[in-house]
Amino acid sequence: MPRTSPTGLNRSRVAPLHVAGIDAWSSLCSTAYVPLATVAAPDFRGSMHETRVGDASVSQVGSTAATIQRGRPRVRTDPREALILSIFLTGGGTVLQGTRPVRVTAGTGYLLESDRPYSVRFDQPYDMLALRLPTEHTGLDHRVLADLTGRPIGPAVPELGVLRGHLAQLVDAPPADDAVATEHAVLAELLAALAHRLRHPERPLARLSNDALVVHAQWYLLRHHADASFGVDDLARAYGVSRRHLEIVFTRRGAGPGAHLRTLRLRRASQLLAADRELTVAAAARQAGFGEVNTFIRAFRRQWETTPDDWRRSRSDVVVPLRPPADELLTDLSRLTWSRAS
Repeated sequence: MPRTSPTGLNRSRVAPLHVAGIDAWSSLCSTAYVPLATVAAPDFRGSMHETRVGDASVSQVGSTAATIQRGRPRVRTDPREALILSIFLTGGGTVLQGTRPVRVTAGTGYLLESDRPYSVRFDQPYDMLALRLPTEHTGLDHRVLADLTGRPIGPAVPELGVLRGHLAQLVDAPPADDAVATEHAVLAELLAALAHRLRHPERPLARLSNDALVVHAQWYLLRHHADASFGVDDLARAYGVSRRHLEIVFTRRGAGPGAHLRTLRLRRASQLLAADRELTVAAAARQAGFGEVNTFIRAFRRQWETTPDDWRRSRSDVVVPLRPPADELLTDLSRLTWSRAS
Protein backbone atom coordinates (compact mmCIF):
# COMPACT_ATOMS: atom_id res chain seq x y z
CA MET A 1 0.00 0.00 0.00
CA PRO A 2 1.21 3.56 -0.60
CA ARG A 3 2.93 5.22 2.34
CA THR A 4 1.84 8.81 1.65
CA SER A 5 -0.92 10.57 -0.20
CA PRO A 6 -0.27 11.64 -3.80
CA THR A 7 0.15 15.25 -2.73
CA GLY A 8 2.64 14.28 -0.01
CA LEU A 9 0.82 16.54 2.47
CA ASN A 10 -0.20 14.02 5.13
CA ARG A 11 3.15 13.09 6.64
CA SER A 12 3.30 12.55 10.38
CA ARG A 13 5.58 15.00 12.14
CA VAL A 14 6.26 16.30 15.65
CA ALA A 15 4.05 19.28 16.33
CA PRO A 16 5.76 22.68 16.51
CA LEU A 17 5.82 24.67 19.73
CA HIS A 18 3.55 27.72 19.92
CA VAL A 19 4.17 30.45 22.49
CA ALA A 20 2.67 33.81 23.40
CA GLY A 21 4.63 36.64 24.99
CA ILE A 22 8.21 37.85 24.62
CA ASP A 23 9.61 36.11 27.71
CA ALA A 24 8.50 32.68 26.53
CA TRP A 25 9.81 33.40 23.02
CA SER A 26 13.20 34.63 24.28
CA SER A 27 13.52 31.46 26.34
CA LEU A 28 12.62 29.23 23.38
CA CYS A 29 15.04 30.99 21.04
CA SER A 30 17.79 30.88 23.64
CA THR A 31 17.44 27.11 23.86
CA ALA A 32 17.45 26.55 20.09
CA TYR A 33 20.02 29.19 19.18
CA VAL A 34 21.78 31.48 21.65
CA PRO A 35 20.59 33.66 24.56
CA LEU A 36 18.96 36.84 23.26
CA ALA A 37 16.32 39.45 24.06
CA THR A 38 13.01 40.05 22.27
CA VAL A 39 11.19 43.38 21.90
CA ALA A 40 7.60 43.14 20.65
CA ALA A 41 3.99 44.15 21.22
CA PRO A 42 2.05 42.58 24.13
CA ASP A 43 0.05 40.36 21.77
CA PHE A 44 3.22 38.80 20.32
CA ARG A 45 3.10 35.12 19.36
CA GLY A 46 5.60 32.76 17.79
CA SER A 47 6.01 29.17 16.60
CA MET A 48 9.05 26.93 16.26
CA HIS A 49 9.65 23.41 15.02
CA GLU A 50 13.17 22.24 15.86
CA THR A 51 15.24 19.19 14.95
CA ARG A 52 18.54 18.48 16.70
CA VAL A 53 21.29 16.96 14.55
CA GLY A 54 24.06 16.28 17.02
CA ASP A 55 25.20 19.66 18.32
CA ALA A 56 23.56 21.43 15.38
CA SER A 57 20.04 22.83 15.46
CA VAL A 58 17.74 22.94 12.44
CA SER A 59 14.41 24.71 12.79
CA GLN A 60 11.46 26.36 11.15
CA VAL A 61 10.62 29.59 12.95
CA GLY A 62 7.86 32.16 12.59
CA SER A 63 6.44 34.99 14.64
CA THR A 64 4.55 38.24 14.53
CA ALA A 65 6.51 41.50 14.25
CA ALA A 66 9.41 41.72 16.70
CA THR A 67 13.03 42.67 17.17
CA ILE A 68 15.56 40.18 18.51
CA GLN A 69 18.83 41.42 19.97
CA ARG A 70 22.06 39.86 21.14
CA GLY A 71 23.97 42.73 22.66
CA ARG A 72 27.57 43.03 23.75
CA PRO A 73 26.90 42.39 27.47
CA ARG A 74 25.08 39.13 26.64
CA VAL A 75 27.84 38.06 24.26
CA ARG A 76 30.40 38.74 26.99
CA THR A 77 28.56 36.99 29.82
CA ASP A 78 27.26 34.03 27.80
CA PRO A 79 29.57 33.45 24.81
CA ARG A 80 28.48 30.94 22.19
CA GLU A 81 30.64 30.33 19.13
CA ALA A 82 28.21 29.34 16.42
CA LEU A 83 27.34 30.30 12.87
CA ILE A 84 23.63 30.85 12.22
CA LEU A 85 22.11 30.68 8.75
CA SER A 86 18.56 31.98 8.33
CA ILE A 87 16.48 31.78 5.13
CA PHE A 88 13.21 33.69 4.85
CA LEU A 89 10.31 31.71 3.40
CA THR A 90 7.85 34.57 3.91
CA GLY A 91 8.17 38.08 5.27
CA GLY A 92 11.47 39.82 5.78
CA GLY A 93 13.47 42.00 8.11
CA THR A 94 16.42 44.28 8.74
CA VAL A 95 19.65 42.62 9.89
CA LEU A 96 22.49 44.36 11.65
CA GLN A 97 25.82 42.77 12.47
CA GLY A 98 28.67 45.17 11.99
CA THR A 99 28.19 48.77 10.94
CA ARG A 100 25.50 48.73 8.24
CA PRO A 101 21.92 47.41 8.50
CA VAL A 102 20.74 45.41 5.47
CA ARG A 103 17.25 44.54 4.28
CA VAL A 104 16.50 40.84 3.76
CA THR A 105 13.35 39.68 1.98
CA ALA A 106 11.48 36.43 1.25
CA GLY A 107 13.67 33.87 -0.50
CA THR A 108 16.83 35.55 0.80
CA GLY A 109 19.17 34.37 3.54
CA TYR A 110 21.81 35.77 5.85
CA LEU A 111 24.56 34.56 8.17
CA LEU A 112 25.28 35.69 11.73
CA GLU A 113 28.10 34.99 14.17
CA SER A 114 26.74 34.38 17.65
CA ASP A 115 29.87 35.69 19.41
CA ARG A 116 29.43 39.18 17.92
CA PRO A 117 26.52 41.52 18.74
CA TYR A 118 23.61 41.54 16.30
CA SER A 119 19.97 42.47 15.93
CA VAL A 120 17.19 41.49 13.54
CA ARG A 121 14.00 43.53 13.18
CA PHE A 122 11.01 41.66 11.77
CA ASP A 123 8.54 44.38 10.81
CA GLN A 124 5.84 41.92 9.74
CA PRO A 125 4.92 38.27 10.39
CA TYR A 126 7.57 35.99 8.90
CA ASP A 127 8.49 32.35 8.46
CA MET A 128 12.06 31.10 8.05
CA LEU A 129 14.33 28.09 8.15
CA ALA A 130 17.42 28.32 10.33
CA LEU A 131 20.58 26.36 11.02
CA ARG A 132 22.85 26.81 14.02
CA LEU A 133 26.21 25.07 13.70
CA PRO A 134 29.13 25.44 16.13
CA THR A 135 31.85 27.49 14.48
CA GLU A 136 34.43 24.75 15.00
CA HIS A 137 32.59 22.59 12.43
CA THR A 138 32.55 25.23 9.69
CA GLY A 139 36.28 25.19 8.94
CA LEU A 140 36.15 29.01 8.66
CA ASP A 141 38.19 31.46 10.71
CA HIS A 142 36.76 34.62 12.25
CA ARG A 143 38.24 36.89 9.60
CA VAL A 144 36.37 35.02 6.87
CA LEU A 145 33.19 34.85 8.94
CA ALA A 146 33.26 38.58 9.61
CA ASP A 147 33.29 39.14 5.84
CA LEU A 148 30.33 36.80 5.24
CA THR A 149 27.97 37.74 8.06
CA GLY A 150 25.37 40.47 8.16
CA ARG A 151 24.80 40.64 4.41
CA PRO A 152 21.96 39.31 2.24
CA ILE A 153 22.40 36.07 0.31
CA GLY A 154 20.18 36.17 -2.77
CA PRO A 155 17.86 33.36 -3.88
CA ALA A 156 19.88 32.93 -7.09
CA VAL A 157 22.79 31.45 -5.10
CA PRO A 158 22.48 27.69 -5.78
CA GLU A 159 23.92 26.60 -2.45
CA LEU A 160 21.30 28.63 -0.58
CA GLY A 161 18.59 26.71 -2.44
CA VAL A 162 20.28 23.41 -1.61
CA LEU A 163 20.41 24.27 2.08
CA ARG A 164 16.83 25.52 2.08
CA GLY A 165 15.57 22.21 0.73
CA HIS A 166 17.74 20.13 3.04
CA LEU A 167 16.83 22.09 6.16
CA ALA A 168 13.16 21.73 5.26
CA GLN A 169 13.65 17.98 4.90
CA LEU A 170 15.35 17.68 8.28
CA VAL A 171 12.57 19.65 10.00
CA ASP A 172 9.89 17.62 8.23
CA ALA A 173 11.59 14.24 8.75
CA PRO A 174 14.33 14.19 11.42
CA PRO A 175 17.17 11.73 10.77
CA ALA A 176 17.27 8.35 12.45
CA ASP A 177 19.76 7.98 15.29
CA ASP A 178 22.21 6.03 13.12
CA ALA A 179 22.12 8.79 10.47
CA VAL A 180 22.79 11.78 12.74
CA ALA A 181 26.57 11.80 12.25
CA THR A 182 26.19 11.62 8.46
CA GLU A 183 23.59 14.39 8.36
CA HIS A 184 25.73 16.57 10.63
CA ALA A 185 28.68 16.16 8.27
CA VAL A 186 26.45 17.00 5.29
CA LEU A 187 25.23 20.18 6.98
CA ALA A 188 28.80 21.29 7.65
CA GLU A 189 29.83 20.51 4.07
CA LEU A 190 26.87 22.33 2.53
CA LEU A 191 27.48 25.37 4.72
CA ALA A 192 31.14 25.37 3.68
CA ALA A 193 30.04 25.15 0.03
CA LEU A 194 27.81 28.20 0.54
CA ALA A 195 30.70 30.12 2.09
CA HIS A 196 32.94 29.14 -0.84
CA ARG A 197 30.34 30.37 -3.34
CA LEU A 198 29.99 33.70 -1.54
CA ARG A 199 33.75 34.24 -1.32
CA HIS A 200 34.69 32.92 -4.77
CA PRO A 201 31.65 33.06 -7.07
CA GLU A 202 33.82 32.55 -10.15
CA ARG A 203 35.46 29.35 -8.92
CA PRO A 204 33.95 25.85 -9.17
CA LEU A 205 33.04 24.06 -5.97
CA ALA A 206 35.30 21.40 -4.58
CA ARG A 207 34.15 17.85 -5.25
CA LEU A 208 31.34 16.96 -2.90
CA SER A 209 31.17 13.85 -0.75
CA ASN A 210 28.69 11.24 -1.93
CA ASP A 211 26.08 12.20 0.68
CA ALA A 212 26.37 15.92 -0.06
CA LEU A 213 26.26 15.17 -3.78
CA VAL A 214 22.90 13.43 -3.36
CA VAL A 215 21.45 16.37 -1.42
CA HIS A 216 22.75 18.83 -4.02
CA ALA A 217 21.40 16.69 -6.87
CA GLN A 218 17.99 16.44 -5.18
CA TRP A 219 17.81 20.23 -5.27
CA TYR A 220 18.71 20.15 -8.98
CA LEU A 221 15.94 17.64 -9.63
CA LEU A 222 13.48 19.85 -7.80
CA ARG A 223 14.40 22.76 -10.04
CA HIS A 224 14.23 20.87 -13.33
CA HIS A 225 11.60 18.15 -12.87
CA ALA A 226 8.89 20.09 -14.75
CA ASP A 227 10.97 19.93 -17.94
CA ALA A 228 9.73 16.81 -19.77
CA SER A 229 13.03 16.53 -21.67
CA PHE A 230 15.08 16.41 -18.46
CA GLY A 231 16.31 12.99 -17.29
CA VAL A 232 18.86 11.23 -15.13
CA ASP A 233 21.53 11.46 -17.84
CA ASP A 234 21.15 15.26 -17.78
CA LEU A 235 21.54 15.22 -14.01
CA ALA A 236 24.74 13.18 -14.27
CA ARG A 237 26.18 15.58 -16.84
CA ALA A 238 25.36 18.57 -14.64
CA TYR A 239 27.52 17.12 -11.85
CA GLY A 240 30.25 15.64 -14.01
CA VAL A 241 29.68 12.06 -12.88
CA SER A 242 28.41 8.91 -14.53
CA ARG A 243 24.80 7.82 -14.39
CA ARG A 244 25.92 4.64 -12.66
CA HIS A 245 27.70 6.62 -9.94
CA LEU A 246 24.57 8.69 -9.32
CA GLU A 247 22.44 5.57 -9.05
CA ILE A 248 24.84 4.02 -6.53
CA VAL A 249 25.10 7.05 -4.23
CA PHE A 250 21.35 7.79 -4.40
CA THR A 251 20.32 4.24 -3.50
CA ARG A 252 22.64 4.30 -0.49
CA ARG A 253 20.40 7.06 0.93
CA GLY A 254 17.07 5.77 -0.38
CA ALA A 255 15.45 5.64 -3.81
CA GLY A 256 17.40 6.08 -7.03
CA PRO A 257 17.50 9.31 -9.06
CA GLY A 258 14.90 8.07 -11.54
CA ALA A 259 12.49 7.28 -8.71
CA HIS A 260 13.09 10.72 -7.19
CA LEU A 261 12.34 12.40 -10.49
CA ARG A 262 9.18 10.36 -11.02
CA THR A 263 7.94 11.09 -7.47
CA LEU A 264 8.54 14.81 -7.91
CA ARG A 265 6.46 14.81 -11.07
CA LEU A 266 3.72 12.65 -9.58
CA ARG A 267 3.33 14.81 -6.52
CA ARG A 268 3.40 18.05 -8.46
CA ALA A 269 0.73 16.81 -10.88
CA SER A 270 -1.37 15.50 -7.99
CA GLN A 271 -1.22 18.77 -6.09
CA LEU A 272 -2.22 20.66 -9.21
CA LEU A 273 -5.18 18.34 -9.68
CA ALA A 274 -6.24 18.73 -6.06
CA ALA A 275 -5.94 22.51 -6.10
CA ASP A 276 -7.71 23.17 -9.42
CA ARG A 277 -10.85 21.13 -10.13
CA GLU A 278 -11.05 22.52 -13.66
CA LEU A 279 -7.54 21.41 -14.65
CA THR A 280 -7.49 18.35 -16.88
CA VAL A 281 -5.35 15.32 -16.08
CA ALA A 282 -3.42 15.87 -19.31
CA ALA A 283 -2.66 19.49 -18.43
CA ALA A 284 -1.52 18.58 -14.92
CA ALA A 285 0.73 15.84 -16.28
CA ARG A 286 2.25 18.21 -18.82
CA GLN A 287 2.88 20.97 -16.25
CA ALA A 288 4.55 18.47 -13.93
CA GLY A 289 6.99 17.21 -16.57
CA PHE A 290 5.34 14.10 -17.97
CA GLY A 291 5.74 13.89 -21.72
CA GLU A 292 2.66 11.68 -22.14
CA VAL A 293 -0.52 11.65 -20.09
CA ASN A 294 -0.71 7.84 -20.26
CA THR A 295 2.75 7.62 -18.73
CA PHE A 296 1.51 9.75 -15.84
CA ILE A 297 -1.64 7.65 -15.36
CA ARG A 298 0.33 4.39 -15.33
CA ALA A 299 2.87 5.78 -12.86
CA PHE A 300 0.09 7.14 -10.65
CA ARG A 301 -1.70 3.78 -10.60
CA ARG A 302 1.53 1.90 -9.75
CA GLN A 303 2.33 4.30 -6.93
CA TRP A 304 -1.10 4.74 -5.34
CA GLU A 305 -3.26 1.93 -6.73
CA THR A 306 -5.86 4.24 -8.24
CA THR A 307 -6.20 6.54 -11.25
CA PRO A 308 -5.85 10.33 -11.05
CA ASP A 309 -9.54 10.82 -11.93
CA ASP A 310 -10.75 8.36 -9.30
CA TRP A 311 -8.44 9.85 -6.69
CA ARG A 312 -9.67 13.37 -7.39
CA ARG A 313 -13.32 12.28 -7.28
CA SER A 314 -12.72 10.64 -3.90
CA ARG A 315 -11.43 13.99 -2.63
CA SER A 316 -14.36 16.06 -3.89
CA ASP A 317 -14.92 17.60 -0.45
CA VAL A 318 -11.23 18.31 0.23
CA VAL A 319 -9.47 21.49 -0.83
CA VAL A 320 -5.67 21.40 -0.98
CA PRO A 321 -4.41 24.98 -1.28
CA LEU A 322 -1.16 25.72 -3.05
CA ARG A 323 -0.57 28.41 -0.42
CA PRO A 324 -1.03 28.05 3.36
CA PRO A 325 -3.74 29.92 5.26
CA ALA A 326 -2.67 33.50 5.98
CA ASP A 327 -3.14 33.15 9.75
CA GLU A 328 -0.60 30.35 10.15
CA LEU A 329 2.89 31.39 11.21
CA LEU A 330 4.61 28.28 9.82
CA THR A 331 4.02 27.38 6.19
CA ASP A 332 3.75 23.85 4.85
CA LEU A 333 7.22 22.58 3.91
CA SER A 334 6.09 19.86 1.51
CA ARG A 335 6.84 22.01 -1.55
CA LEU A 336 10.47 22.09 -0.42
CA THR A 337 10.80 18.49 0.74
CA TRP A 338 9.70 16.80 -2.48
CA SER A 339 13.40 16.45 -3.24
CA ARG A 340 13.44 13.21 -1.28
CA ALA A 341 11.24 10.37 -2.54
CA SER A 342 9.09 8.75 0.12
